[in-house]
Amino acid sequence: MKIPLGYVIVLVYLGLKGFAQPTHTLAAVEIHAHVKVLDTLDLTTSNANNLTQMLMLQPGLLLRNYGPGASAAIAVRGGSTGQTQVYWHDFSVQHPMLGITDASALPVFLFDRVEIQRNAAQSIQAARPGFSSVHLDAQPLNFSELKNAVYFTGSSLKNIDLGFKSRYQFSKLKLTSKAYYKNCQNAYFWLPVSQLLTGLNHAAEDQLHVMQDVIYNIAPTQTVELHAWAQNLLRQISFTPEQAVNKTGIQQQSLKVVGNWKGLFNKLQCSAMLGYSTETFKYTDSMSMYNSLHQSQCFQHHIQSQLQLTALQLVKAGFAGNFNQAQSTSYSQIGIQYQPLVWVSHTFSKNSVGIETIGRLEWTQTKAAPMSILEQLFYSGNSIMCKASFGRQFRWPSLNERYWQPGGNINLEPEVSVGGDIYCKAVHSINKLKLELTQSAFIKNIQNWITWLPGAAAQAQVVNIEAVHNRGLETEITVRRNWNTIELIVAAQWNCAYTFTLANPKPFSIEATGLQWIYTPMYTGSGKLQCNSPFLTFQWQVMYTGYSYTSSDHHSWISPFWLHHLTLIRKQRMGKNYQINYSLQCDNLFDTPNQWIAGKPLPGRQFIFSTQFNF
Repeated sequence: MKIPLGYVIVLVYLGLKGFAQPTHTLAAVEIHAHVKVLDTLDLTTSNANNLTQMLMLQPGLLLRNYGPGASAAIAVRGGSTGQTQVYWHDFSVQHPMLGITDASALPVFLFDRVEIQRNAAQSIQAARPGFSSVHLDAQPLNFSELKNAVYFTGSSLKNIDLGFKSRYQFSKLKLTSKAYYKNCQNAYFWLPVSQLLTGLNHAAEDQLHVMQDVIYNIAPTQTVELHAWAQNLLRQISFTPEQAVNKTGIQQQSLKVVGNWKGLFNKLQCSAMLGYSTETFKYTDSMSMYNSLHQSQCFQHHIQSQLQLTALQLVKAGFAGNFNQAQSTSYSQIGIQYQPLVWVSHTFSKNSVGIETIGRLEWTQTKAAPMSILEQLFYSGNSIMCKASFGRQFRWPSLNERYWQPGGNINLEPEVSVGGDIYCKAVHSINKLKLELTQSAFIKNIQNWITWLPGAAAQAQVVNIEAVHNRGLETEITVRRNWNTIELIVAAQWNCAYTFTLANPKPFSIEATGLQWIYTPMYTGSGKLQCNSPFLTFQWQVMYTGYSYTSSDHHSWISPFWLHHLTLIRKQRMGKNYQINYSLQCDNLFDTPNQWIAGKPLPGRQFIFSTQFNF
C-alpha cells in the first residue's frame, strides 16, 4: 500500500502554510444557533460512560444500538448513520472504511465538551455532506480550574471502567494526559457470519485509550496544538469457557494524531489543521459452518488537511483535503479515495438580523459534484432567536459501500440532499422561574439514498434508492426554578421524523413505497427531572421510542418501549484541594424489554456505582 507522494506533499504544505479560523459568532447575531453544547458539568451529571449513553436522550438523535460489546452508530433526524459526521479537534474520526462512527468506543471521560449540530450547515465542518455533526473537544474552557482526576465505575453486569486524567500548566505550555480502560464481561455480540446472538455469560470486551494534548502559546495571538490518541479494542465471544483458542471476535487498533495552528494578524484570523489516522481491523469467526475458521483483516489510512481565511469578520474561504485508503481480505480491490473540497462564504449582519451564503465545490478522483449552495438567515432579539437555512449537499459512498465483497457496488452514485430547516428558541423569566421553548422543523428530499438491502442468497447488497423524503418536528421545553443554592430543572422533548421512500431501487424491489423507512422510529421523546444543590444532584430520566418497522411493507416491527433511569450524585470536599464524587445509578428501572435492532435485545435493569476523585 503506497500513498501517492504528490497528494501527501500537497496536504502537508497546505496544512502547514494555510491560514484558517474556527467558527466565529457576530456580536449581534448568533451564527450557529442550532448547536447543543454539553460542557464538563453536563458530562459529569449525565454519568454516561460512552458517547452512546450520552446522546441517547438528546432530541432528534437515534442510536443504532447493537448492545454493550457491540457497535452503536449515530443517526439524526431519521437519516442514515453514514450521514452524521463526528469530529475530534476538527479532524474527522468517521471510520474511513465503514463510513460511520462507533459511539460505544468513544469514552465520555476523555472529552470536556461535546457539540451536537443537527444540520451540517457549517462551512468547514460540512466537508462531508451529512445532515448533522458531533464535535468532540478534549480541552476545557477554564484549564486552570480543573484538577487531576481518578475515575472508577462498576456495574451489576460485571463491567468495570477506570480512568486517569492529569493536567499541568506552565507560562506558555499546557499539558493534558488521559488514560481510560474498560472491561465488559457481560456483553452482547452479533456474529455476522454465523448470524447468532450470544448470551451474557461468555462475551467480553476490552478497551484501552491513551490520549495526550499539548498546547503552546507562541505569541499572544498565535497558538499551536498537538493531540494524539491511541486506542486498542478487543471484542470476543465464546459460548463455553473451554472453546478453542481461535475465539470469535474483533480486534481493532488505531492511532490518531492532529496538529492545529491558530493565529490573528490585524483583521485576518487564521488557523490550519493536519491530521493522520491509521487503523488495523481483524475479525475472526471460529464458530462458522463445519467449525471452519473465518478471518477478515483490514488496514486503512486517513489523512485530512484543511485551511481557512477570515477577513474583516465577513468573508471566509477554505480548502479541505481527505485521503482514504483501505485494504481488506473482503475487498474486491484496494480502496483509495481522494476528496478535495474548496468553499467560500460571506456573512452580512445589521442590528439583530444576519445572512450567510456558502458555496462549496467537492470532487473525488473519478468525478466532481455540482456546487453546493447554502443560505442561512438569522434573527436574535432580547428573548427570542430564530434561524432558517436551506440548500443542497452531497455524500460520497464509503469505501465499504463500494468495495466490500459480497455486496459492494463500485457504481454507486453520491447522495444528493435538497432541503431546509427552521429553528426558534424563546426564553422567558418570571422572578426565579425561567422558561425555555425550542421548536424546529425540517424537510429534505434525498436522491440516490445509499442503503444495504437483502439480495440473492440472503446476502445484503448496497444500492441507490431513487428518492427518499424526510421531514419532521422537534420540540423541547425546559423549566428552571432556583431557591438560593438549589436548582430544579424539568425538561421534556418530543421528536417526530417521517422518512419514507418515493421510488424503488432496481433491480431490487421494496414491497411498499411511501411508508416509513425501516429501523427509523416515527416518534421519540424524553423527559428529565433534575435537582441540583452544592453537594447533591438527583436526576430522573425517561425515554420513549415508538414503533420501528423492520420490513419495508410494515408486516414486522419492534414494539414501542419506555425506559426509566435514576441517578444520584454526592459531591464531597476534603480540604481545599480535594474533592470526591460518588454516584449511584439504575438503568432501565422497571426492567423493560427493549431493542433497537431486531434479534439484538439489550440488557435489562442494571445498577452502576461510580466515583471520581479530584486532587
